[in-house]
Amino acid sequence: MPSLTHTSDALLHGSTSLPAEENSLVAGAAQQGSLVTSSSRLSADFWAKPRPRSLVWLAISFVERALALLLSAASFPVLFCSAAAVAALSKQAPFVAHRRLGLSGQAIWVWKLRTMWSSDQRLVSKHILFELLPDTSVPLKKADHDPRITSRFALFLRKYSIDELPQLWQVVLGRLALVGPRPLTEAEIACHYGPAMAKALLSVKPGITGLWQVNGRNRLSYEQRKKLDQYLIDKWTVALYLKILWSTVFCVLTGKDAH
Repeated sequence: MPSLTHTSDALLHGSTSLPAEENSLVAGAAQQGSLVTSSSRLSADFWAKPRPRSLVWLAISFVERALALLLSAASFPVLFCSAAAVAALSKQAPFVAHRRLGLSGQAIWVWKLRTMWSSDQRLVSKHILFELLPDTSVPLKKADHDPRITSRFALFLRKYSIDELPQLWQVVLGRLALVGPRPLTEAEIACHYGPAMAKALLSVKPGITGLWQVNGRNRLSYEQRKKLDQYLIDKWTVALYLKILWSTVFCVLTGKDAH
C-alpha cells in the first residue's frame, strides 16, 4: 500500500486554490436555505443511510472507544489546567460547542476548548462552562496568522491540538470516531457538496482525525481537504486506519502544519 505522503501527493496534484474572496460559507448557505428539517434530520435529497460495516470495523469501533476513554482519563489534568487558563484569560466559558452534521445527517455538537476571544472586550459571559455556537462560519482556507486568535496560549493549544481533547469524550459516547471525515456544518454541505458526495460523507461516522489532518493539515485548500476525505471513505482499510492514527501522533507531538 502506498504511503500517506504519496497518496496525498497523488490526490492533490493539479488541484487549484479557491478564490480569495470566498473566505466564508455563511452567504452561500443563506442562499441555499436550510437542509435540516424541523426534526433535525437532513432533507430527503441529502439524507444518508449508514454504510454497512464488517465485524472487523465493529471491533475497531469498540476498541477505539475504549482507547478514547483511556486517553481522556490520562489527558484530564492537561485539559483541566488548560480550561482554567482559558477561562481566566478570556473571561468566558472555556468550552465551546460547534453545531455539525454527523452520521445520517443527525445534528451533533462538537466540543472544543475556546481559542478565540476578543482582547479588547473581555466581558463576563453568562455561560459558565459551555457556550453553544450554532452558526459559526468555516474559512475556506485558514490564514497562516489567523487574526481571530489573539492569545499566544490559544495558539499553543491549537498547535498541539490540545483544544480538541474534549472530542475524545465524544468518541467514548459514540458520536465521533477516532478516524473519519471531519464533521461538516450545514453551510458547508449547502455550498460545496452535491447530494451524491454529501450522502457518502454522511453515511459514515465523522472522526477527530483523517487523511488531510496528517497530510498538510491547515496548509490545504478546501478542495484538497474534500478530495482526501472522499479517498478515506472510498479506500478505507485497517492498514490505512492504523497509518493515520500513527501519523496523527507525530503531527500532534510536533505541531506540524498547524496554524
